[in-house]
Amino acid sequence: MRRLALLLPLAALAGCVGVIEATVPPPPPVAYEPPRPPPEVYYGNQHMIPQAYGGGWCYAAQPHTHPFFPDRLDWYVFDDGFYFWTGPVALTYMGGHPLPGGGWCYGSGPHRHDFFPPPDAGFVWRGNAFLYGGIYSPSAPPPRAWWSYHPPPPPPRRAIAAPAPQAYRPPPAPLRPPPPPHPAPPPRPAPERPPPPPPPAVRPPGVTAPPPPATPARAAPAAPPPSPGVAPPARPAPPAAAPAAAAPATAPRAPPSRTAPPAKPEKPGKPEKPEKPEKPEKAGTPEKPDKPAKDAPPSPRRGSREVDP
Repeated sequence: MRRLALLLPLAALAGCVGVIEATVPPPPPVAYEPPRPPPEVYYGNQHMIPQAYGGGWCYAAQPHTHPFFPDRLDWYVFDDGFYFWTGPVALTYMGGHPLPGGGWCYGSGPHRHDFFPPPDAGFVWRGNAFLYGGIYSPSAPPPRAWWSYHPPPPPPRRAIAAPAPQAYRPPPAPLRPPPPPHPAPPPRPAPERPPPPPPPAVRPPGVTAPPPPATPARAAPAAPPPSPGVAPPARPAPPAAAPAAAAPATAPRAPPSRTAPPAKPEKPGKPEKPEKPEKPEKAGTPEKPDKPAKDAPPSPRRGSREVDP
């Protein structure tokens, strides 16, 4: 009985088990931070370029800027916001190459020199060394005046130790170099001219050109057939014509009076010419005798005798 009394409460508790759900709050939104612009660091003379930014040698002898800080501060000094190079010039070369003052270096692998090559002379920085690919060779070395080496200029006397990037201060505005000019845009290509028309075809005499092909007339699109069981939509009635506006009443006009047209004036006739007077007959002019008729018998000559028959 005791066992039964103990099992009844346990069974009741087992039938009333509840589930508790834990709610986790969402994480706070991450604030967007725009990328920082690259730094603008001022340099006062020639210097090495860090290997992380391409390596090689910067040939700018005047104040200029770069988007990076020196990789070794112990090789620089600082004055008025400018870094000045004071480290050793120890550059790596790969293979043979010309030498300053004439001559040729016959090194076959990587080796070092205490001078930097002249700019735009056939030297290219690849990886971590200079490689020569110019026009000169061991059999035809350059002349002596082709390469005259000059080390970097010394820094100012009042220069101090180079500060860390966190303590860097740019030079004042009057000492800053002017920004480089923007390159001019490339010239636009000239517009292409249309090709000349083809010359007319020359046909022999008596041959005519064929007529152009006739374009077939486009047929109007047929109306879709009505679906079964659906009456076709009624066509809208044409709009009623607007009633004509009544003409304003006006008084009838009197017929124009018909009068005889005025007679045209007669043209004056030409004046009659005066008759010429008859010429008078000249006095003392004898009248001409009448000619004898052809049928009359000839008159007897004078001194002839008439012979009786």
